[in-house]
Amino acid sequence: MKCIEFTHQEQQEQEEEEEEEEEEEEEEEEEEEEHSQGEEGRRRRASER
Repeated sequence: MKCIEFTHQEQQEQEEEEEEEEEEEEEEEEEEEEHSQGEEGRRRRASER
């Protein structure tokens, strides 16, 4: 029984890591937009959150 729980926990941790990586990529894209569009890009990003 413990093995199954551990495997499940391991799977959750792996999924969380993948989500974090996706979020980091999105943030990098947003930063690039911010640089190219300046103030307008910052305002749009703030309104999305």
